[in-house]
Amino acid sequence: MRAAEIGPATEGSLVRLQGSVVGVSRPNVSINDRSAEARVRIAESTGIPWPSPRQQDMLRAVGVVSSFNGTFRVLPRFADDLALDRHEAPQPVPRDATIREARGATDGDLLRIEGAVTAPPGVLGERILYVQDASAGILVTGDLPPLRLGQIVRVVGEAGSYYRERRLIGSSVQVLRGGPPVAPRAPSRRAL
Repeated sequence: MRAAEIGPATEGSLVRLQGSVVGVSRPNVSINDRSAEARVRIAESTGIPWPSPRQQDMLRAVGVVSSFNGTFRVLPRFADDLALDRHEAPQPVPRDATIREARGATDGDLLRIEGAVTAPPGVLGERILYVQDASAGILVTGDLPPLRLGQIVRVVGEAGSYYRERRLIGSSVQVLRGGPPVAPRAPSRRAL
């Protein structure tokens, strides 16, 4: 049945409907099936365990249509009258970037970079790592694994700043291979 059909003509009838959760105020769950919004009331007296619905979960309900103070609602009778499918938000996909591109990214952008370790965790701080590729270097902060100078790592993290220094807040750091320590760059004449 469509939610738009819940009303005086269906009062007292056993119905089945489903929709996306749009509101929760225990013991009521509001769902929308694109025809209208409907209220499902999960009465404590039924012994139905509270399903802890969240916005955008899909709720399927069988129940009797009832009216209370002019508001129609569906009253499930048994635990089997309810089924809840959790809505899982899609996981963000990191964008591949050079370190120079990561330094210019918008705060909050999820990025994946690769580079050589120039200052491993523990040297400048337990949660501080510096990584460099051919384009630039960048600060990485977060829960970091033990690393060594020169290791080539892949870092996934969010772009941001730390005291105006561009950084990635690392959500994962993976060692790709070992490598020799990086030689310091000579400054260009312009930089002097």
